[in-house]
Amino acid sequence: MKAPAANCIDYKQNDDGYGTDDYAYQWGFYGQLRLEVIRHLSLILGGRVSRFYEKLQYVSPGPKSEWTTTSDIRGQLTPYLGTVYQITPNISWYASYSSIFTPSVGRQTYRGGGLKPQEGNQVETGFKAEYFHGRLNISSALFRMESVNQPVQDLNCPGFCGDVFYLN
Repeated sequence: MKAPAANCIDYKQNDDGYGTDDYAYQWGFYGQLRLEVIRHLSLILGGRVSRFYEKLQYVSPGPKSEWTTTSDIRGQLTPYLGTVYQITPNISWYASYSSIFTPSVGRQTYRGGGLKPQEGNQVETGFKAEYFHGRLNISSALFRMESVNQPVQDLNCPGFCGDVFYLN
């Protein structure tokens, strides 16, 4: 018989099971407009409007808890802007800006609340080339991404039997 891990509560004796139930849904609408401003130069405008909802219920130990809303985000806009310049028939240069928005589904803090969504921005530029009717593709890019609310494991609160809590 294997001994339980240190500081771990054995919930196999609990008929209610152990853990949480998580309910999440999201929807989004994405649009993009591509304009050829002058010959060989295109401008791309786009974005997504998102709706995200998540709720959580503790199922043990003990009786089930009430459902708690951990995230309710409505009408979040994440824009995109880009440009492409065709240098030759085979080589293009591009630059882009995009906004970042990523909800933290199923992750929670030690106190039971949901985490803030990850948000940020990314800029990128580079070259792309295509040869031999698309059989050879070459690309080179530079980018910079900044984000906030990146979830990290809360090492001060290890949880029970493998639960992981987060900070952001």
